[in-house]
Amino acid sequence: GKDILPSADYVSLFSTDTFRIQSYTRYDYPVSTESQIAPYIGNYYDPYFGSMTCEFVSQLRLEREWVKGTYDVDSVKLYLRILTVSGSNSIPKQLRITEISDMIYNDSSYYSNTSVDTADFGVSVTIPPLRNDTINNIEIAIPAFFGEYLIRNQDMLMYNTATEDFRNYFKGVYLRLPSVSDSDPLLLGLNINSYGTIGDYTDYIQVFMHSRTDNSVYSFRFLLDPLKSNANFVRVARNFNTADPGKGISGIINQDIKDTLSYLQGINGVYTKIIIPGLEDFKKNSVDVRSAINKARLF
Repeated sequence: GKDILPSADYVSLFSTDTFRIQSYTRYDYPVSTESQIAPYIGNYYDPYFGSMTCEFVSQLRLEREWVKGTYDVDSVKLYLRILTVSGSNSIPKQLRITEISDMIYNDSSYYSNTSVDTADFGVSVTIPPLRNDTINNIEIAIPAFFGEYLIRNQDMLMYNTATEDFRNYFKGVYLRLPSVSDSDPLLLGLNINSYGTIGDYTDYIQVFMHSRTDNSVYSFRFLLDPLKSNANFVRVARNFNTADPGKGISGIINQDIKDTLSYLQGINGVYTKIIIPGLEDFKKNSVDVRSAINKARLF
């Protein structure tokens, strides 16, 4: 039946490889960093990108309804599931946990340079040795007074949208991994917000107690990875000027410098902008000749 089809129904197929792309290295700062799936804390150094510091701010969430009573805190532990470890464990590292003084909200935007005001309450604990080639599930002892502080007012260990509740009472934690040495950085990728409907929580502060009335044992968890997400965000600071003088990219960032090499990096990093010269003319000609693109590849 091809002889009865109008000629306009036929198509011609062709390919072209005449586009020569141009690329540039760009950097945006700040960027939105709220509700990160796998946030980072710590420090990192790269000869091309220089030094970087990541810090994490998050609410805590009550694991269940609190049962009022008279309790003595026996111990407190922090449990973390660390997905990635980059850097060195040659020098013991301290994790700083500080209470924040301003509320944060799930429906608000937070950026990599958002300032953090802290309360006068906090602790520093030593991170155990970590392996770089696997997921690390760690358990860190925290001084008992941290748990006593969390439960000091049991009337506030609840949620209520009509009045002040736990979110007002304890506004959240600020997690930092201060660098011991510029030559010995450590960057950790956390598991926050990865809790699923199957399995148990992996990232939380657990308070172990006993009742003064009958000496029964009781424990309660304050969650970093709840099923209903906490408000949280990541702070990221970079210094490209600390990169290797022979490799650093500070001189080409956001500059219209054509080069055969462009860069990209995550965690509020640099990205590559690609330009295809002549693309507008190609699009216009495609309309004029009624052509359609069914495949395009970028090599």
